Amino acid sequence: MPLSYYLLKPVKRVTEYPILIEKMLKHTEQSHPDHHYLQEALILSKDLCEQVLQLFKIKLINFF
Repeated sequence: MPLSYYLLKPVKRVTEYPILIEKMLKHTEQSHPDHHYLQEALILSKDLCEQVLQLFKIKLINFF
C-alpha cells in the first residue's frame, strides 16, 4: 500500500464517527438516559470533522 493510504486512513475514520453516532441516535429512544449524550457527541464529532477538513485543506494548499 502507498504511504498516502496510511496517511488518509485516520482522516477517513474521523469522518465516519458522525454517521455512526447518527445511526445510534436514530435507534435510541428520547427517554433513554444516553440520548442527550449522543446528541452532544454528534455535535462534537461534526465539529471535529470540520476542523480536520480545514487543517487538511490548509496542508494541501501549502503542499502545492
